[in-house]
Amino acid sequence: MSIPLRVRIDWDKIKVCRKCAEKIVEEVKAKYDEIKAGKTSIDIVRILCDDCWKYNTSSGGITVELDPKILRD
Repeated sequence: MSIPLRVRIDWDKIKVCRKCAEKIVEEVKAKYDEIKAGKTSIDIVRILCDDCWKYNTSSGGITVELDPKILRD
């Protein structure tokens, strides 16, 4: 079972290694037209290496939260 998560990125705080930066660039180049049209987005969770993920989640560059639609009152 998968749980929907919301990943928020603070682009002013995020820092990535060269390898992750290159992967992000390749992903944007491959999906540029779809991204520009608002039809897709980049899956940053899949792209980042463990070190970049850990650094950015601990520094506040990336925050992960449950999708509010699944929370019960």
